[in-house]
Amino acid sequence: MRFLQMALIVMMTALLWACSSNPLGMSDDEWDALTPEQKLEARQEQARLEQRRRELASIEERARQEQEHKERELLQQRLATARYGEIVQCMMPDPLGHLSSGWRQAEPLAFTAVIGFEVPVTVERKDRPTQTITGEASFDGQTLRICRHGECARIVGLEADYRDGYQQSIDIRRFVQGEIRCQFPRGRR
Repeated sequence: MRFLQMALIVMMTALLWACSSNPLGMSDDEWDALTPEQKLEARQEQARLEQRRRELASIEERARQEQEHKERELLQQRLATARYGEIVQCMMPDPLGHLSSGWRQAEPLAFTAVIGFEVPVTVERKDRPTQTITGEASFDGQTLRICRHGECARIVGLEADYRDGYQQSIDIRRFVQGEIRCQFPRGRR
């Protein structure tokens, strides 16, 4: 926790200094009043602070990647050990995604949700695969929630519905719309 506080302070300080054209966030008057030796020291201190900011950003990125890796491993373990009814598989064969400030034809999408985890749901534009938009899905055994920025669609079904395959239209504001079909995977009991 202390590390995160220190990182935040350093980053905020660096941000404030970045708004100034002089090192260390000095005003033009302060900078002009310095001797050449003091200006050199200020530039060196600015360089040290920028290096420290880069180091902290690198440490934070590695920590984020490690956390994501652990979460993926936990999800894979959970998927491997889940019992019938704890996993739901869903697909949208012909979705529309809200990409480039409008509804666009998207690639077919599929995802697997398991009780206790949020999984990403990524919509990819059909004619421009580099344009994507991502939300998340969660499942509690009866209700599947697909959300993005607090806007959600809920698919509620009983065991028989999911066993036989359950289809419903969804329309999540500024994310995805279309027919979605969800069912429990076969072979698990």
